[in-house]
Amino acid sequence: MPDHFEFVILHDGARPLVSPDLIDHTINILKGNIDCDGAVVAHPAVDTLKVVEDGVIVGTPDRRVFWNAQTPQVFRAGIYRRAHASALSDGFVGTDDSSLIERLGGRVLVVEGKRDNIKLTVPEDYSMLTAAVRSFFARRKNEG
Repeated sequence: MPDHFEFVILHDGARPLVSPDLIDHTINILKGNIDCDGAVVAHPAVDTLKVVEDGVIVGTPDRRVFWNAQTPQVFRAGIYRRAHASALSDGFVGTDDSSLIERLGGRVLVVEGKRDNIKLTVPEDYSMLTAAVRSFFARRKNEG
């Protein structure tokens, strides 16, 4: 990444239904918050979560504090470079780029996304994608 870039914008290619408006909105949220290092699209968890140890439920946390991270994710380039260098140096492997920024104490905003910004991970996801694409084209056909 060239040194003169101010922002890094990441999108998971396995999320083909992302809208350009969501990408723009996420970038603008970060641009409008100069005291923040990044912005991550996510949606609130809707399932009840369980804490399990050795096959036994030991707790049910309040799901209101849990969000499902998605992409796009947007970061200020300087802290992004530092976060990756630090992770590489320490042998740290995060589950997403935001976790690298968070590890350095960076402040990352959440931007509420939609559940239809699905990630194609397992075979069942493809049926959801097919339904979403069919619905999109049916709406366009009805509009004119």
